[in-house]
Amino acid sequence: MRTVRLAFAPLFLGAILLVLVPRLLGWELQVVLSGSMGPALPPGSVSFVQPTNSQALKLGDLLVFDLPRDPSQQVTHRIVEIRAKGGTIEFLTKGDANNAPDDYWVPEANVRGTVRGHVPYIGYIVPYVRTPVGYFVLVVIPAAIIIHGEIRTILGSARVRRQRRERYWS
Repeated sequence: MRTVRLAFAPLFLGAILLVLVPRLLGWELQVVLSGSMGPALPPGSVSFVQPTNSQALKLGDLLVFDLPRDPSQQVTHRIVEIRAKGGTIEFLTKGDANNAPDDYWVPEANVRGTVRGHVPYIGYIVPYVRTPVGYFVLVVIPAAIIIHGEIRTILGSARVRRQRRERYWS
């Protein structure tokens, strides 16, 4: 049982840190769904998106934005050109794996942020964790195993101390 706890503890702690630290920084987690940004952001990665001021963006930044023709979809592409138009800023973007830039300009109102880092492959389990069964299997069960093991350790230590006291006073 101790081996199982030792195996689950770092995984559980890593999962908590993966979710908690970016949230504390005000960042969003985003799962990379397509290969358009490969190899910089391979599919299945989880990227850390930091909200940013459009004025601070520069060429080469990985921009996360709402698709101009369908704002319900978010895209992550690299900025390849910046222009001022009508008192606002627009960005031309391109996926690293794509042959040509996108066929639209991204207005600054559609900018969500920039990618500050990513963790490969973790994104494949995120949709599963969002289901009740996935949450139970990947969060509740490991947490229960760790808590159970810690309770056994605490009770075992208390038992040893009690036995030592009894031997000492006998």
